[in-house]
Amino acid sequence: MRYYTPPFQISSQVLSLVADICEMVGQKSAQEDLTKPQKKDQRSHCIQGCLALEGNNLDQTQITSILAGQNVTASLKDIQEAYHLNNALNHLLTWQKDSEKDLCDAHKIITMHLMDEQIHGYRKHDLSSQHPPASRVPLMVLQLLDWLSHTKDHPLIVSCIFHYEFQLIQPFSQSNARMARLWQNLILAQWNPLFHNLPIEAMIHQHQESLKEIPQDNLAEPLTTETLKMISIALKLYRNPQEKSQTSEQMPQEYPTTPSDSSAVTPQVNRLLHVMQGEMTREKMQEELGLSDRKSFRLRYIVPALQAGLIEMTIPDKPNSKAQKYRKTLK
Repeated sequence: MRYYTPPFQISSQVLSLVADICEMVGQKSAQEDLTKPQKKDQRSHCIQGCLALEGNNLDQTQITSILAGQNVTASLKDIQEAYHLNNALNHLLTWQKDSEKDLCDAHKIITMHLMDEQIHGYRKHDLSSQHPPASRVPLMVLQLLDWLSHTKDHPLIVSCIFHYEFQLIQPFSQSNARMARLWQNLILAQWNPLFHNLPIEAMIHQHQESLKEIPQDNLAEPLTTETLKMISIALKLYRNPQEKSQTSEQMPQEYPTTPSDSSAVTPQVNRLLHVMQGEMTREKMQEELGLSDRKSFRLRYIVPALQAGLIEMTIPDKPNSKAQKYRKTLK
């Protein structure tokens, strides 16, 4: 049986970002007690960033007061949005990412008192030509959730692609952007509970101008790249609020944007090229570099080097062969 797979490409820049984020997650997970509940200031930071992207005017102090049950002076709609999003985040780890029922239940929670109960569920009206007709929405949502349950791609990439596809479908009458971010958080939190505490939305809100500059054609890959950059920033700032955030222009320039551009070679690829002598197996290269994580080595070293054309396989038509070796090219 063939499952639906969203059309997207994974660039060497995305792979480098994923590898670096995995390394940071591993380090922070070892340092943190992930069973501890999220601190109120972290939760309010998450909520404020998410709602601000949709025009909610509450600041972090007001949201902290709302979570503490205190009165604030603000519009009832803004207060309800904050309250219900907090409720949804409390339920987050009880939902399954590929469950249509859980998806619809989550939407009911975040839109409670904000829309007519009778119009909960998928939209019944068509939107612009950029979005599918309402008649196709139920099937497209099921296909997307089915992909979530079967894909072997990394959750970091999957969460970004899901966000993009969900926004493209626009399954509900309102709050689709909020639902897309909520479900992206669920996908990441099920991979590692650290993401339940991470204010990704606050970083996206802070750097949303860089997202607006992305060309409107073939958005999936550039949006994935920019979102992963925001996740990287959020991880660096996690429980280190004194550290100044970097803008997307200040992100480390070790993520090659063009595989064939030799000036964009990563430090990891340079290390690999330095130890390569003749034809070498993956195991031998890892041994020479003193690395033990096979998946990280493939993502950070082999794949970027292959895509840059700096190394080649000895058996290119059988990439998974047990006899596979690698050698430097003449480039």
